[in-house]
Amino acid sequence: MLTNAVKHAAARQVVVQLARTDAVARLQVIDDGRGLGGVDLDARLRNGHLGLASRRIRVEAAGGWMRLRDAEPHGTVAEVEVPLN
Repeated sequence: MLTNAVKHAAARQVVVQLARTDAVARLQVIDDGRGLGGVDLDARLRNGHLGLASRRIRVEAAGGWMRLRDAEPHGTVAEVEVPLN
């Protein structure tokens, strides 16, 4: 996610937050870059772009989830949660 923020989004600032409970680990990465522009991760994966789509698949395979959304006024918020059991 950090690579995408720098390489593709041209972000100038990135905030990384990591939290843990006994049951789950949560990661949030917020950048001030270009934003998603309606990116469809499944379509990107079908077209051979593996980056974030493959990360989402690995997170889901571990029983977790990954969400991407636009940040305000611009940029991207990436959130990941994985179980620790």
